[in-house]
Amino acid sequence: MDISKEQRESLDSEKAKQFENRLVEHVRHVFPAEYADLGEEQLREEIQYGIDWAKRYGIILERYIAEYIDLQLTYGRDLDLDPEWVAVLEDSSLSEQEKLTQIRAKAGKRELADRGKQTSG
Repeated sequence: MDISKEQRESLDSEKAKQFENRLVEHVRHVFPAEYADLGEEQLREEIQYGIDWAKRYGIILERYIAEYIDLQLTYGRDLDLDPEWVAVLEDSSLSEQEKLTQIRAKAGKRELADRGKQTSG
């Protein structure tokens, strides 16, 4: 059975919409405050933005795109403007998982340092 280009594009579009729907539900459960603040329409825009940027950095598996969206919601949509994080995201020698693991580690260290500054200052 041959599938036409139009049929393939329609299937791809439907899969993308289903993935977006799953991400909306994920955010609703994991980030309820952000879900409430953004509303579903704006959240969908943020998700689409995050998917586009994740793919630009070679993050293409749904699991890792979802993690990128989590980071985006936690640290802001422009998390990739941080030079330290951009260096990791643009490193083509790293796998998707390695990129996200390193970003999370750097974020954790930064949060600890920020807490230390708040308690000592």
